[in-house]
Amino acid sequence: MHKEKITMIEISKILITNPRERDKFTHDEIKTNIHNIGLKRPITVRKIIHGDFLYALICGQGRLEAYQQVSETHIPAIIKDVDEETGHLMSLTENIARRKLRTTELLESVKQLKIQGLTDKEIGERLGYVVSWVNGVIKIADLLSAIQRVSLLYAAIH
Repeated sequence: MHKEKITMIEISKILITNPRERDKFTHDEIKTNIHNIGLKRPITVRKIIHGDFLYALICGQGRLEAYQQVSETHIPAIIKDVDEETGHLMSLTENIARRKLRTTELLESVKQLKIQGLTDKEIGERLGYVVSWVNGVIKIADLLSAIQRVSLLYAAIH
C-alpha cells in the first residue's frame, strides 16, 4: 500500500468549499481529542489559487475547525492532485462513509453522487452498499424532493 505524504500547511490558506454545519457535541469531542492527543488523521486538500487561498478542503472540516479553536496556525494535510469535480466527489463519499449522517443528509449526498454522473453500481462500490440499497435511497430522495415541491406549491396557494 502506498503511503501518502503529510505536509504541514497554513490553516489561513485553506478554503472550505463545501461547508457543513457541525453537531456541537461531536465538534467539542473532536476538539477535546485534538487538545489531549493531537490529530489522529490529517485533513485532505487539493491545490488551488483563489485569492489568498492556496488549498481547497476535500475532507476534514471538523478537524480543521477544531484545530483553529485550539489556536493552531498549521495543520497536517494530505495534498491530492485532483480537479474540483473529483475533489467534490471525494468529499461526498467521505462524508457518507465516515459520518453518521442524518437521513436527509444521506439522501441528499447519494443524490449528489448520482447527479455527478456516478452509476448506482459505482455509488454502491464507493460506499460499501449493494446496488438495490442505492436504488432505494435515490427513489426516496426523489420522493422527498417531490413532497417538498408540493408543500411549497401548497403554501404558495394558501
